[in-house]
Amino acid sequence: MKDDQSITINTESYMLTFIYCLDENYNNQVASSINSLLDQVTKKINIYIVHNNRESLDILLSRFREHEFLNELKIFSINTEGMHFPNVENKHVSEATYYRIHLDKVFENIDLKNCIYLDSDIICVNDPIPYSEKVFEDMEKYSFKLGARTELVKFPDDERNDYFQRNNMKSSVYFNAGVLFFNYNDWLKLNYFEELRTLQDNYSDNLVNWDQDLLNILFDGNYYELNNFANFNIGANWNYPSQTISELVIFLHYQGKLKPWELSCIHTSSSEFFQQNYRKLSQKKYLLIKNEFRRDIRGLINLFFKLKITRTKYPISILFSLTSIFYEHIMNTKNKPTNQNTNNKKKLGKVIMIHKGYSKYLEHNIAITSKNNKIFLVGDKSLEHLEKKYNNLEFLNIDYYLNSEEIKYYEENFVNYSTNDKDFEWFCFARLFIIKKFLDETKLNNIFHLDSDNVILRNLNDFNFESDIAYSIPLFQDEFQMAGNICHGLINKEYCLTFEEFYKNIYINKSNFDLIENKIDHHKQNNISGGICDMTLHYLIYKSNKLKIQNLNLPIFDLNNDLNYFIENLNSPEGPESKNNFYQARGRNKIYNGMFLFDIINKKYCRIINIHYQGKSKRFLNSFTKYKLKF
Repeated sequence: MKDDQSITINTESYMLTFIYCLDENYNNQVASSINSLLDQVTKKINIYIVHNNRESLDILLSRFREHEFLNELKIFSINTEGMHFPNVENKHVSEATYYRIHLDKVFENIDLKNCIYLDSDIICVNDPIPYSEKVFEDMEKYSFKLGARTELVKFPDDERNDYFQRNNMKSSVYFNAGVLFFNYNDWLKLNYFEELRTLQDNYSDNLVNWDQDLLNILFDGNYYELNNFANFNIGANWNYPSQTISELVIFLHYQGKLKPWELSCIHTSSSEFFQQNYRKLSQKKYLLIKNEFRRDIRGLINLFFKLKITRTKYPISILFSLTSIFYEHIMNTKNKPTNQNTNNKKKLGKVIMIHKGYSKYLEHNIAITSKNNKIFLVGDKSLEHLEKKYNNLEFLNIDYYLNSEEIKYYEENFVNYSTNDKDFEWFCFARLFIIKKFLDETKLNNIFHLDSDNVILRNLNDFNFESDIAYSIPLFQDEFQMAGNICHGLINKEYCLTFEEFYKNIYINKSNFDLIENKIDHHKQNNISGGICDMTLHYLIYKSNKLKIQNLNLPIFDLNNDLNYFIENLNSPEGPESKNNFYQARGRNKIYNGMFLFDIINKKYCRIINIHYQGKSKRFLNSFTKYKLKF
C-alpha cells in the first residue's frame, strides 16, 4: 500500500514520527490535534496518518504545508478487505481503533525509528520534544519496547480482576493505549504486528477494550512508565483547573465517551483547549457534533436554562451551531410514532439505613430523604412505628440479620484493632454482611447505603452513577490513613462478596493480615487513636482495583450533565481539589439556599446532593433542615 499525498520539506534521519489512525468521522478532530502539535514542537517532526479515505483530508494537507516544524506529512490508505474488527458495532469507537495493529502492512519499505502514536482526541498543550527524547533514551538504555501510562493496577494475588483474568495477564498493571512510544523498526524485527493479529484471532470473543486489550496482552506489564502528564486523562472532571493543564500537561486526552465537541461539554474549561485549536482551522468558532437526542436536550438545558452558555467564549456562534444540530434531530424523528405511555412518574431511589435505637436526628433524616427515595430501615423495635408514619419507609428487624448463623460466625471471629469501642467497630463491619443478606433476599441489583445522620436532598435516580459500586475515598490522605467511607455508598452483591473475602483473609485465616499490620504498628508506636475499622477494608478494596468503583469524593454528573457533589462531612472543607476546597463559617461548610457550597479554589457555587451531619453536628440536623431547607 502506498501513500498518494505527501509533503516533504527535508529529511532528517530518525526524527520523531507521530502516527494517527482514524476514519473520516474524526477528520476535524485530528486536524485540531495536529495543529496543537505543530504549535508546540520546537524541532522538525514527521506526521503519518493511516486513513480509510485519504481524499477527505486534502484540505488538511494544504493547511500545514508551510509549517516550519513539519518535515514530512503522509496519508496512507488502508485496505480493510479481509480484516476483522471485533466488538466495535454500536460503540463509541470505530474500526479505526484496530488500524495500528496493521502498520507493517501500511508502512511498506519505510525506515522508522522513534514513533509516538496519538489518538485523534488528543490535544498537545506543551512541547513534547524534550520529554520524548528522554523517554526514548531511557527505553533504549533499559531495553523497553513500549512506553505507556498505566491506567489500572491489580491488587496482588487477585485472580478475579476482569481486565487481567479475561486476557490471561500475569502482570499487575494495565496501560492506556491513547499515547504510545515505540521503535517501529524494532517492532518489525520482533514481529509484534503479526503477534497482535494472532492474539486478535485468539481473543476475539473476549475483547472489551479492543486493540488496547491486545497490546496489554502482548506486553503484559513490560513497558516504560510514562508520566501522567504525557497522557493526561481529563476523565469526568471537565472543570479541572485550566492553569494546571496549561503549565504541566503535554498531551491532554479526552478519553471516554464524553468529548469536547459535544453539546453537553461545550461550556467546560477543558473543552476550550480543543476548540481554540479548531478555530485556527475553521471559520466556525466551535465544532459541535450531534449526539443522542436526550443527551443533546440535557446539554441544551444546561446551556440556556442554567445559563452555562455565559461561560463560553462565543455564545452567539453556539446558537447558530445549535440550529443545524436540532434540525437534524427533528428530521430524524419526524416520522417516528409517538410514545403512548403516559405513566411518567419517576421511580424513587432505593436507600438502606441500618440503625439501633430511636434518635431524633434519624427521624428528621427520614422525613427529608424519604421525600424522593424509598428507605429500607434495618433497626430494632424502637423504630418499627416509623413505618406507619412515613409512606416511603419499610422497616426490617435487625435481629433477623444479626442472629443469622453466618453473621454470628463473623462476629465471633472479630478482633478489635482499634481504640474505639469493640461493639461499635463490629457494628460497622456487620452492615456489609446485613446488606449482603438483604440483597440476596430482595433480589435487588444494588442498594444505596446511607448513614443515619446523612441526609439525601434529591432523588438518587437523578444521577449518572458510572458503576454499580460507588463510595467516598478521600483524595488527600497519608499512607496510614487508609480510609474509604460508605456513609453514602452504592453497594451491590459483588462488592459484599469481595468485602466478605477481605474480612476472612484478614480476621479469620489471616492470609492477608500483612495488609493492616503496618497501620496497627503505626497507631501503637505513635499512640494515635483509632486504628483498623471497616473504612480500612473499603480503602483496601478500592486500591486493589478488584472492582470498578466510582469515587464519590469526585463530582458526579446528574441527568442534565451538571456536576454535583456529595459532602462526606459537613465539618470538613475538603473537596476534589484541596483539603480546603469549600468556604466555611463557624467551623462548618456554609450551605447556600439549602443546596450549594462555595468552591473557594475555582470561585464558584457547587450544587450538593446530601448533607452529612457527622459527629457533634448532628444537633443541627433538625433546626438547620427545618429553617434553612424548609422541610
